[in-house]
Amino acid sequence: MVATKFHNKIPQTIHFSLKHTVLHLQSTEICLEGEINSNYLLIDQKGKRYIWRVPKDNEHIHTIIQEDLEQTKFLQTGGTYRYRNIGEQVQFMNHALAANLNVPNPIYHNTQGLLLPYIEAVPFDKVLQKGNSDSIIPALQHLHQAHIQSIVFGDRWVKNTLVTQENKIFEVDFDLEITGPHAAEFEIAQTLYHILLFTKDKQKIERILLKHFAQSDLQSAYDMKYVRLFLKGFADHFGTGIYEGIQGGTKEESYRLLQSFQRLDKTT
Repeated sequence: MVATKFHNKIPQTIHFSLKHTVLHLQSTEICLEGEINSNYLLIDQKGKRYIWRVPKDNEHIHTIIQEDLEQTKFLQTGGTYRYRNIGEQVQFMNHALAANLNVPNPIYHNTQGLLLPYIEAVPFDKVLQKGNSDSIIPALQHLHQAHIQSIVFGDRWVKNTLVTQENKIFEVDFDLEITGPHAAEFEIAQTLYHILLFTKDKQKIERILLKHFAQSDLQSAYDMKYVRLFLKGFADHFGTGIYEGIQGGTKEESYRLLQSFQRLDKTT
């Protein structure tokens, strides 16, 4: 997302009628622009920050998402997708919170937008680019915690995963719902690809990932045939040019991890 200054897009003061009180929030004139939403940064009188998330029309990104899901083989393996409306996103977050997962706790919503707490954290890609690998295993564990409860977040590129200073993982942005017999495997493969893409010392990270899969229950929890299929799909689809500003798209490293997973399968 790109932080921009805006003028007159929303009122200077917004009043949110909650169950037992009215929340008066001020505009900061800062907006984090995503592909599907505009995220306005608001503050209260004490300086506490909030996000007012407003959907926007972007037919171009819908076409791209359709193509990405086809090229990475998700749709060909029985996968489906749809877009959650605001009310469905709130229901999903409440369901995830009840399952002890780390997602924002929705404060208020209507047909125009969704009010969320501002999470003091850094996007996963920024953490990886700084060479910090400490959050990789917690991110995979948090995904697994969701999957064993049949919860799939959807669209887990690393900018939708946040990391706090304490290495606590938060998942955000639930516009896209993916379902199907191998949705969890797809989500794991998507996360693995982005970890390899954004990390600096890729060979070190490959060793960390392989060791974690070998020593944890992830190897048996997922159908690794489909994890490998989707990981190859990401590498082939995004690995031929510049992706997320990185030349080459991590195709070589993804293939190397695929081969390691195949060897691991044969020994378990």
